[in-house]
Amino acid sequence: MLPLATVPPCLFEVLQTCRGAFGAPGFATFVALVVGALGAVGPRTVTGIWVATGLADRLHWSRAHRAAVTVAVDDTLFHRHGELVYGAA
Repeated sequence: MLPLATVPPCLFEVLQTCRGAFGAPGFATFVALVVGALGAVGPRTVTGIWVATGLADRLHWSRAHRAAVTVAVDDTLFHRHGELVYGAA
């Protein structure tokens, strides 16, 4: 089990809304990846995030690559147009 004690309580409360989508080990990995993404100063690849969490020395990196997570992002604030932008009219 991953240590969840380093997660700020307010962030952990927000992440609890996603708990139903994961089992216990998967949820711990998800929380670690979110915290690592917020704290990473280098590239925000899954492996870079895993290193930023400090878990790279303790757990194998494949634990972070086991399942795909689809994230929906609202891009209405990004008004991009032109022939080089994919999907833009």
